[in-house]
Amino acid sequence: MSALTTLRKALSRMLFGRQATWWGSALPRTRRDYAADVGDGMSSSVIAAPVLWVARTLPEAPIAVERDGEIERDHPMARLLRRPNGYYSGHVLEMALAIDLVSNGNAYMLKVRNRMRGPVELWYVPWWMMAPKWPDDGSAYISHYEYSPFGVPMRVEVEDVVHLRFGIDPRNVRLGLSELHSLLREVFTDDEAAAFTATILGNAGVPGLAVFPATPDVTMSEQDKRDTKEYLKHAYSGDRRGEPLVMTAPMKVEQFGFNPQQLDLAKLREIPEERVCAVIGIPAAVVGFGSGLAQTKVGATMSEMREMAYESCIIPLQRLITADLDEQLLPDFESRPDACRTVFDLSGVRVLQEDQNRLAMRWDTMVRGGWAKVSEARAAMRLEVEPEHEIYLRPMGAEVVPAGLSPEEQMASRAPAPAEEPTEDEETPEEEKPPSGNGKAHALFAVPAKASRAEAARYRRHQAREARKLSSAFAGELVTALRALGEQAADLWREALRTTYPGLRADDMPELKELGDGEIEILVRAVMAKLSIRGFDYAPHYVRVGLSTVRGLNDAFGLGVNLSEPLEAMLVREGGRRLGLVDMAQQAQESLFEAIAEGRSLGHGPGELALDIRDTIPRGPWSTPSIRAEVIARTETMHAQRYASLEAYRSSDTVTAVQLFDAQLGEDRSDPECIARNGRIVSFDEAEQAMAEEHPNGTLSFAPVVGRGR
Repeated sequence: MSALTTLRKALSRMLFGRQATWWGSALPRTRRDYAADVGDGMSSSVIAAPVLWVARTLPEAPIAVERDGEIERDHPMARLLRRPNGYYSGHVLEMALAIDLVSNGNAYMLKVRNRMRGPVELWYVPWWMMAPKWPDDGSAYISHYEYSPFGVPMRVEVEDVVHLRFGIDPRNVRLGLSELHSLLREVFTDDEAAAFTATILGNAGVPGLAVFPATPDVTMSEQDKRDTKEYLKHAYSGDRRGEPLVMTAPMKVEQFGFNPQQLDLAKLREIPEERVCAVIGIPAAVVGFGSGLAQTKVGATMSEMREMAYESCIIPLQRLITADLDEQLLPDFESRPDACRTVFDLSGVRVLQEDQNRLAMRWDTMVRGGWAKVSEARAAMRLEVEPEHEIYLRPMGAEVVPAGLSPEEQMASRAPAPAEEPTEDEETPEEEKPPSGNGKAHALFAVPAKASRAEAARYRRHQAREARKLSSAFAGELVTALRALGEQAADLWREALRTTYPGLRADDMPELKELGDGEIEILVRAVMAKLSIRGFDYAPHYVRVGLSTVRGLNDAFGLGVNLSEPLEAMLVREGGRRLGLVDMAQQAQESLFEAIAEGRSLGHGPGELALDIRDTIPRGPWSTPSIRAEVIARTETMHAQRYASLEAYRSSDTVTAVQLFDAQLGEDRSDPECIARNGRIVSFDEAEQAMAEEHPNGTLSFAPVVGRGR
């Protein structure tokens, strides 16, 4: 039996041996073994309450991947963490990891990989079944891990283990530090108080009764004593408490010991509650402990305490988890893991959401102050946004003054500039000449007016911000389509095998290396004949980009254009044309041959190759499907922005030309052509030519040149 088969068997059965305590070594200055008395800790309510609160709360924020400030909720690693295996969900996995991490300081997951060495399953392993190992000479920090599901240690390589740590334990620097180790005495005290109270209540609710003769002349034999004791226990305890007592001889009955009021242990039990919560970082009231509830009457509100619990416990714990995932799991999915990071998406956590009344007042102040649009405020309050809401509300007396001007320059900027006609000996500068070839009547305009630097900069910032957001959304759609294409190709490959080798099981089929090129070509042709490139449609994305671009133009330059039906139809056609330039079928065929070549080198059979095809076709010429989708989405989004802005300028009655803005990466990172054309005023036809020649990662954008003096 191979090591992989044994590991899968162990994980699926998850047979656990004798469990150790959570606490490690005994406490100093005592001979009592509190660790043995407390056990694993989860039988103690003072431990279980806060630890289980953390376990319930941690999965509320889903795990995602952040790239360039955008959250990718559909990243392959995030999908695997949501569904780690076929037996339990990601929430259950996170709860188990949280319990181990808070209680012991260490939590483990095992990776199960496919033949391409990609993780396809994640399994929780209790901390006491896994241990880091290292050579005696210290030549490696951790050489491997020992996994002991059946009592017999199994070697697991470091790259197949995700080891989450709470800091570093100075007693063993390869392990995390247990937060609760120092609380053994407090936990033991609470357990003893609970046991003492339960024993008293089980004994009729009082410590006991004293029965003795009422007069000295009455004597009781040993048998009478035993009979009286048994009679009282059976006749006046349990449900018969409080019934009348009848004695056949003069007897005196008195209560012996303390009454329940004298046995009040509430104060004694508050100390463990407070200290356990303090160590974990949770206000006691959040868990429901009585000591914390008393504080809410005179201190912070419950909502504020829940927010404190998130900030002091949950969020720091999430940072520890994501930092370890960045180092130990994300590199399995990203060729450049430094370009992104793992995060917990806190946007949907209700406790951290701002109070709606305060949020409404804040947006009302921003809108009335004129530095936020009505549409932004409505969107923040989740109200419907219409085109007429794309406005600012500013006082009538407010005046726009460019930043950095002196008072004298501000006064001069308010005065209208006199129009000067060029003399016969002077020639109008090239960049100020009205452009030709765009079909507009330029005789009505004296001199074209360029957009101000502030307007152009505002527009470029808007476009960059929208490009990141729209590209991320489009990339998610493309990844889904690419993966569906891989699944379709894998199914068609299996169908071709069944047709070519009828009646043979996958294990009985010939090896790939035994097949000739002609036989493989027949199989590939059978796949490509039925492979349909569906799910790829650029047109909706181009329309979304067009709507965003038009809003940005109106906001920055005040042009008053809109996404008319003709402009929308042009965007749809342009999106279809751009998709037509990409031969997806050819790329899929090349990826199919690549998968066959890799499968041959790895010794895979035809049946096993279906998995290779499923993984290879989505990524195409790139290392991962996500990177491929990101490149396509970024390129098409920027082209759609340029195309939409240029066509919007054409449809405007006031725009006569466009000004090129380029070299936005700085002169030290931009090519000479971009630097040379930056700031030039060109016709629409010239701008269209520049757009056609732009490279995929280019920064070219267009600002309008508006006619003046009609």
